[in-house]
Amino acid sequence: MIRNIVFTVALVLLIGCGGGALTNDSVYRSLVGYAKTDRDFLTYSAGRTIGGVTGIVNLDENRVQIMFTIVNPPCDRCEPTSAGRATAVRTTEGAWLLDCMEYPDVFGNIFMGHQACGVNRTMQELASFAD
Repeated sequence: MIRNIVFTVALVLLIGCGGGALTNDSVYRSLVGYAKTDRDFLTYSAGRTIGGVTGIVNLDENRVQIMFTIVNPPCDRCEPTSAGRATAVRTTEGAWLLDCMEYPDVFGNIFMGHQACGVNRTMQELASFAD
């Protein structure tokens, strides 16, 4: 019992430390920064914006999956919003990297940007582009 409590507290501290905890707000800012700096997102998906973060799921102690929505521009055959997902990976230094981005185009086809996997900028750095 006590061992489980200690493990849980240690895990919470691990997730909350090093690079900061991944909150919906910090993840949202990172996704907005990605959208503003990724030429494929901006070109192929002109007029689309990040709608919001709908969930963050722990895959293991160093990886999370992020679910988010995209607001599509008005068009005859487009859904008003579509859902995307991303993976974030914690580095050995404790920073979070936004790794794989996957999102549908305005017609629902799965699309991945030129930095879809192996994005080499931290989420904190991407968030700085959101302003």
